[in-house]
Parts: sequence; structure tokens; C-alpha cells
Amino acid sequence: MARIFFAFLGLLLGIAPPSLAAAPDRSIECVQQASHLGAQDREAFLRTCLSEDARKMNKSSPREKMKECTQQAEGTTGEERRQFMNSCLKR
Repeated sequence: MARIFFAFLGLLLGIAPPSLAAAPDRSIECVQQASHLGAQDREAFLRTCLSEDARKMNKSSPREKMKECTQQAEGTTGEERRQFMNSCLKR
């Protein structure tokens, strides 16, 4: 109960803990994506979208990223390919 009180007090004073600081951006993005859904579907979508697990699942593994970059770099050779791969893998 105290945690909720202090979180609410912090929000009133403009001081948000790091876990809540990014929430407005995330919620705006999720609400925009769910604008075309009905009430029940929208609620389920928002619950999934706002969860941290959903964010982690959207990130590709290094192996998948390498595969995607290699496919995109097909047909390039030498220095041009090296530069492309460096920039692609950093994204």
C-alpha cells in the first residue's frame, strides 16, 4: 500500500520511478496500434503490448539479425559488403 501511495505522490510531484517513466510513450504507441479493435480485443491487445515480455520477444537474436543482414547484403562484395554488414548489425 505504501509503494502505491509513494508512486502516486511521485507522479503528482513530477517524479516518476524509472519503470513508470517510459510507460507513457509505450502506452501511446500501443493505444494507437489498437485504435481499430473492438473493446475486448483492444483490452487483450493492450495488456500484451504493454507487457515487458512482449517487448523482449520483438527483439531479434544475434543469429537472426546476422541472417537478415546476410540476405540483404547478397550481391555485394569486398569493402562495400563489410561496411554494409557493420551498419546493418549495429541497428
